[in-house]
Amino acid sequence: MKEYEHRALETLGLALDRLGQFDEGIEVMLELESSSKSVGDRRGEGWGLLSAGYFSWHSGDWDNAELYLSKCLRIARDIKSDYMEVYPLGHLGLLYVGLGIHDKTYLERARQYLDECKQKALPATSREMDCKSHQNLAQLNLTLGNLEEAEKFAQKATQLATGMFHPYYEADALRIWGQILIERGMLQEAAAKLIESSSIAERIDGKYVSARSQVQLYRIQALDTGAAMDTEVRKKYAFENVLDYMKAYKFHGLRSDLYLWRAYSVLDSDLGAAKQYIANACYEGLLFNRFSCDRALNFTRTTIIPLLKNHEDVQDILKYLMDFTTNGRHLSESLISFESNQRTKGHIEAARVSMLTQIQSMLSEVSVKTST
Repeated sequence: MKEYEHRALETLGLALDRLGQFDEGIEVMLELESSSKSVGDRRGEGWGLLSAGYFSWHSGDWDNAELYLSKCLRIARDIKSDYMEVYPLGHLGLLYVGLGIHDKTYLERARQYLDECKQKALPATSREMDCKSHQNLAQLNLTLGNLEEAEKFAQKATQLATGMFHPYYEADALRIWGQILIERGMLQEAAAKLIESSSIAERIDGKYVSARSQVQLYRIQALDTGAAMDTEVRKKYAFENVLDYMKAYKFHGLRSDLYLWRAYSVLDSDLGAAKQYIANACYEGLLFNRFSCDRALNFTRTTIIPLLKNHEDVQDILKYLMDFTTNGRHLSESLISFESNQRTKGHIEAARVSMLTQIQSMLSEVSVKTST
């Protein structure tokens, strides 16, 4: 009976993750790990840890993502399961790509894990991870700026997903392909891939993948005057509609990105609104993890500030962010609400300190430029 119970838990956890209910999915998978461990089922224990790690990546808890996935990898090697081994290799590789955006030393580790995953996937008869390794290598090369190589991997990942009738992976591969095309300046082609990705994901209730594609579709609107998408499509993926789509889910990292592109789009017409959107992006970033918050501030430094026409506007935005970070009602309420969760409260407090330091640094840079 335990075997059927474990299969049911695995199926339930996967469904919860794809619906965007990450915390609930992690809880189910840790139950699978514990139950499997109690009866000496090391495979079940490994699969529970694998999914708990992958879902933790989605939720923003990257420390536990690395912990769970590394434990799964050790179990796979202990029991000499080549089939199981390729899964944590691929997922750890993607995690290290994400970390590598903020610390380049992780990128070489990401490449090692992803190359090993790709080499072992087919001999281990895992078509699923063969597809996923190509997608993750597309993400790695996108991060490194190797856009032609990234597109080749994304195209191959899409072909593999389509060939094995895996709509979730197909939607996700199309999503990363669309992001690569944005970076290549091919906005019309990017929009077509992202619309297809979102549509496929919606058909299977893949809320997280659909939301990721929708954020990128709004990004295209922020970058483009209208040529890439017709009026009806622009309306469907307007800022308010994408934000509304995500309101029922803990997609804090995606909301942070959406607010940043909204700030970018209104910067010339409404500086006051842009300030609030940047603050919202930082707030959502804090709720996701410290890396997302750093991303919001780096976007402000490298993309928003260079567009401003005078130093007074730059100082206005930075002082607004300083006040928001120091006295913001939302941040204070969040810290109170996480009183019983010391891990989350601790990471928000640490991220807020880091945020203040970075804002002070940007203010100092502006002051130096103004004085010279």
